[in-house]
Amino acid sequence: MDVRDVLRRRLAANGLGGPASVPPEQVVSSLLAVQSQDVQPSAWSVAQRTVDGTEAAVERARADGRLLRTHVLRTTWHDVAREDLRWLLRLTGPRVLAATRGVRRELGLDDELLGTARRAVEAALTARGALPRAELRTLLAAEGLELDGRALGHVLMHLELTGLVCSGPRQGARQTSALLDERVPPAPELDHPTAVAELVRRFLAGHGPAAVQDLAWWSSLLVSDVRAALAALGDAVVSDVVDGLELWSAADGPPACGDTGVLLVQLYDEHLVAFTGSKHLVDRGRATSDRTRPYTGVVLRDGVVAGSWGRRAVRQGVTVHVVPTSPLDPAELAGPVEAYGRFLGVPAELELG
Repeated sequence: MDVRDVLRRRLAANGLGGPASVPPEQVVSSLLAVQSQDVQPSAWSVAQRTVDGTEAAVERARADGRLLRTHVLRTTWHDVAREDLRWLLRLTGPRVLAATRGVRRELGLDDELLGTARRAVEAALTARGALPRAELRTLLAAEGLELDGRALGHVLMHLELTGLVCSGPRQGARQTSALLDERVPPAPELDHPTAVAELVRRFLAGHGPAAVQDLAWWSSLLVSDVRAALAALGDAVVSDVVDGLELWSAADGPPACGDTGVLLVQLYDEHLVAFTGSKHLVDRGRATSDRTRPYTGVVLRDGVVAGSWGRRAVRQGVTVHVVPTSPLDPAELAGPVEAYGRFLGVPAELELG
């Protein structure tokens, strides 16, 4: 393999090599989890991997509970398929809670406060169903817990990571929280080595080739756990050395796709955010490390960062403004811009430069 082979194999594995005729939850299941702190951009990540994918279809899957948006893996939100949420929480929740212990201490969120919050939220959601953040803040204030936005966010994150709540259906533009037990059926527990091996296998199937450091960062797991899982998986995984890095893949993973041309992805698309030890292969100039630019979309050409993009609502639809880092032919962008318009359900036009 060379670097181009690595990137094209990743594109094939993660679904950007060509959209599939599958529902949104199958896209997310194939990736195991999709980072989703930005609601609409993360829906675009899912939709662009499906044939004629739309924001409405992704939101229906979220509303139905086929996709759940919650804190898992790291200290951010992810979309996770319903059947994967329980075992992922059991595996990674304790590590994320440990990583956020210092912030909770700083904010004064001790065990007594968290226990009061848990009882109040559980009672309210049991009685009233899914509730938006503002209403949860009000009911906690009635219990004597006056929480500012940051403290409330960490309380709700704690309740997610400990398996009480997850995302509920949106109420208009407002996200809600619902009881996890009402959205996710019971599931058998996996022992720790089995769960780690399942995560490693699924990650490589949807993201590989990848370095051990990529896997450990993405999952919050110990490097030693990742290496033990790779050894336990045996012939189900293979490795190769590219650019001085040992990269692992699923043995039955798809072959490299052809040239994908130009793609418009969100900044936190799995093709970008899932990698730290080998991110330079896709982002050679570390362009996506610069958070000061005006746009938070990324242009890919054949899997490599080639610019940024953003959207602006206009009366007749949406304008997609692309800022390339190397020359781009408008004809290369016509299809991706049209697909983004279909995702939103409005006409889309290109603005280049």
